[in-house]
Amino acid sequence: MKKVVLVLVVLILGLLPTAQPQEDIPAGKKLGVLFNGMVTEYQAVIQDFIFEQKLLAKTSLEKKVDVLEERTHGLSGIIDTMETKRVTLMQGLDSGVVAREEFAVEMQRLAADVAVMARSMGILGEWILETVVILPEDLQERGFGVVEKFNKMAHVLSGIGMSIHREMGEQGFELPEIPAIPEPLEGSGSQDTGKPDDTGKPEDTDTGKPEDTGKPEDTDTGKPDDTGKPDDTGKPDDTGKSENRERGKREINLS
Repeated sequence: MKKVVLVLVVLILGLLPTAQPQEDIPAGKKLGVLFNGMVTEYQAVIQDFIFEQKLLAKTSLEKKVDVLEERTHGLSGIIDTMETKRVTLMQGLDSGVVAREEFAVEMQRLAADVAVMARSMGILGEWILETVVILPEDLQERGFGVVEKFNKMAHVLSGIGMSIHREMGEQGFELPEIPAIPEPLEGSGSQDTGKPDDTGKPEDTDTGKPEDTGKPEDTDTGKPDDTGKPDDTGKPDDTGKSENRERGKREINLS
């Protein structure tokens, strides 16, 4: 049984209310955002490929954990940079340093980066899943350290995506698409917790036995009814005849 479960969910944020009718980003700047996203995605695909090839090339589990730790650390640094950019944009908008249109363009770029990062984290999470469950005891602590760091990254990335969507909606701009965000990896007891629910079966089998024990009661109660046969045999009446014979003998002797 696998001890780590990776669950992917889609954040449905399109129903968030907007403060005013949506505005659109100028076509030229929107094209720039699209091109930037394509470049970022292409670079991420290459990095994901390199990561997987390095992991497959390692023959020992210890070396595989080294690669997982390295990749997790690298993606964590990128996510931290994304979060810093998000906070800077929001503070700049509030202080008037960043114009609304510039804010919208940069938020769209950041949303594209979130989409690319979600894909890379999904790949990383799958490899963590495949590796941690087969680690020997002496490597489990390092393995679950990777899981813990992945969980923090997923939490931060999810928060960035939600914030972008909310802020863009409040400013009245077109809402960016938010991709599927990897949720935190669950611990080793996540699947084992289902066993208590299965323990209900013994209760059902126990409660069924008292119902079955009713059969012996039926068979026992039938026997007293059968014991009425001695009454039918009339033997007590026969004993009365023998008494009359003895009395007759006594009368003859007396006479």
